[in-house]
Amino acid sequence: MAYLCAVVAAYLLGSIPVRTWVGNVRHGLIRTRAAAKELWILGLEMAKGALAASVGLLLAGWFGASLAAAAVVFGETFPLASAHGRGSGVATAAGALFVLSPLLIFIGAVIYFLSLLITRYHLLSTLCAVVGVLLIGLILSVHLYIWLVICCLAGFILLRLRNGRNRFFHRNPFRRRPFR
Repeated sequence: MAYLCAVVAAYLLGSIPVRTWVGNVRHGLIRTRAAAKELWILGLEMAKGALAASVGLLLAGWFGASLAAAAVVFGETFPLASAHGRGSGVATAAGALFVLSPLLIFIGAVIYFLSLLITRYHLLSTLCAVVGVLLIGLILSVHLYIWLVICCLAGFILLRLRNGRNRFFHRNPFRRRPFR
């Protein structure tokens, strides 16, 4: 019963449209430039994932936290009410995996920022980070279920990012100068 409560709570938490709510705030809580607002959205989505995994950890232990991490990303990519735009789930997965394995997320962030510095493409950097976390998670994971959760999260993210992949390959990514 605790597993079911953790999964349902994480899915409902993942269905919260953070990007839509913060993006529509005009004169309220966040009155900053667009870049700072994106950092707020990123932080709130990571906090949503970390909160869901922490609730799963408190309710049902490590296995419950793993199930809650998969459920919150599933709730982000396939929300209950699809009136708002679906999120990619990258920041939510990073927040959830931060609870399960902080070292793995640190390595993924290093891979992301290095590839972003070299290529200047968010989509390519995200793909490199997802594949890097997946492969390094295979080496660092002690338990099989954590590696299965990493595979599920990578699958959700790659499924969501497949639309941007088509736009990316119509351009030559290395024509641009990487250091402007």
